[in-house]
Amino acid sequence: MEEKNYYLERAGIYRDGAQNAIELAAAGNLYTATLIFTSIKKASASELKKNTTNKAYHELLLKISESVEDKQELLNELGNIRQSCRNFIATFNKG
Repeated sequence: MEEKNYYLERAGIYRDGAQNAIELAAAGNLYTATLIFTSIKKASASELKKNTTNKAYHELLLKISESVEDKQELLNELGNIRQSCRNFIATFNKG
């Protein structure tokens, strides 16, 4: 149960970070939004190195770490991260 809570908590943190960055970018603060995006990517890449045993969480981390850091696509990438986290949380809660 602790492991499940960990995965849900981490996915929630990534989702909330993406949402925060989306709001900042929409308000014109692209610098801070980009910093948050970079932080999310680095954290997910670090977690990938831990060899997580949960396949769904591993796939979520891959999606996040493969996001392209392009200022033109920043909002799209953050939206994709947020949606992937939402999907993971919804699916994981069912199982």
